[in-house]
Amino acid sequence: MLARSLIKRLPAEERNLVRDGALATALVSGTIGYFSYRTWVQKNFLRGEGSYRFEQRIHNCTPWKQLYFTWWRMPEEEWTVYHRFKPYFLLGQLDYSKEVLIPREKSVNGVK
Repeated sequence: MLARSLIKRLPAEERNLVRDGALATALVSGTIGYFSYRTWVQKNFLRGEGSYRFEQRIHNCTPWKQLYFTWWRMPEEEWTVYHRFKPYFLLGQLDYSKEVLIPREKSVNGVK
């Protein structure tokens, strides 16, 4: 009530400024709320999909025949559809002595 009477007493230019500020504030907060809701829905879906797929039978993907990992260099869509959130296990141990660090940027004779 008090705010309405104070706004009515303002000159027209300042009333328009208050109206534009309120509109901009509503748009910004609505946009932030909308995108927050979308990320919440996406995370909720992924959480549900993960719980569902983790209840499936666990697959052994130990490379017995030297066919290392079927998912290596797999397209992103195939990985998402067939292997994401699917339980796997390996037998054996990792040999960290044969690890190779591949740099992000290639340099030949010191030239990137």
